Amino acid sequence: MDESFNKEWEIIFREKGLNAIEKFSKSFIKETDIEVKENIADFLLISAHNTFFPFAIVLSTIHILRKYSQTTNDAINLSKRAVMGWEINHSLRYTLANCLNMTESRECYLEALKQRIIGCNLEIYNAKKRNDTSFEDLQRIVSRHFGRLDHIKSFLDGDRKYPSKSVGKIIRARQEADDDVLRILKKLEPIGDLFNLSHQSVKTPKMTCILDTNAISNREVSKHLMNSNIHYQIPAEILLELANWNKLQRVPWELDAVEICEVNNQTPPEIENMFSIIKGKSPSIADKKVATLAYEMKADAIISNDRDLWDSGVDYQIEKNFGHRIQVIRPPYFNNWLKKHNLLDVNSL
Repeated sequence: MDESFNKEWEIIFREKGLNAIEKFSKSFIKETDIEVKENIADFLLISAHNTFFPFAIVLSTIHILRKYSQTTNDAINLSKRAVMGWEINHSLRYTLANCLNMTESRECYLEALKQRIIGCNLEIYNAKKRNDTSFEDLQRIVSRHFGRLDHIKSFLDGDRKYPSKSVGKIIRARQEADDDVLRILKKLEPIGDLFNLSHQSVKTPKMTCILDTNAISNREVSKHLMNSNIHYQIPAEILLELANWNKLQRVPWELDAVEICEVNNQTPPEIENMFSIIKGKSPSIADKKVATLAYEMKADAIISNDRDLWDSGVDYQIEKNFGHRIQVIRPPYFNNWLKKHNLLDVNSL
């Protein structure tokens, strides 16, 4: 362990702060001397023991881990723990999203979009707290992340190789670690524990609820999204609606607790033909996907304020033709529904 090396980097971090992170991670990648790589890893571990600049140390570790193909999952896991440790830091959400997009899993791609939505919401929130942000500044935050939503949609549809240029650049720069480098990367595993970052808790839900777009934005529902008694799910189409919404700041941070699901089966005729006479027009594809997911997952309830779901008789048709009862609960009545079923979770309120 080189004491002068550690001292030099400590000075750089104290002077440059977050600007030192990218420089630090790049130095690990470009370095050919295995002993220097070892010194870099030791610096991270020593800094963790001394609780020196914890956020920057964790982020530097994530940036190093994600640069090697064998440690992508380690970067994702540490990013998830960091998100729980610094819940309102928007940059960590973007970091997690980038790590998730480095996998070859569509499930991870959808989770990445969810994290980017939450991150954008948090960035707007943090900007407003500074009281020096104009309306134009807020619009630029949204457009910077979702102005090219068509690219993200094309990526999810398999028509683009990468969701963005920046993610493509990160993926193309990845390397395969040899045995010596993997040994050093292995040393970084305890970083999250050294900073006492929480692991994701395992929920044991008693019921499953499918959410519509308007339910997610409704405070009467969102305040219960962290309820450990409920497994919340939405189809991917709802996630895309949220990303394309002109009031992105109304998306609750509690969206974190909602699972994004694919609807793989064909929409049953009973759902395809659902229709609210009072509304007088055909339901959206997203509404049909909500009902189909509820049927596929044998959910206990759909939470929605949309007439296509609560005033179309779709719950009756599903019970009549498939033998499964799904309740459609409107947001104002959700709290009472939870109370009636003894599902209120005081820790989530």
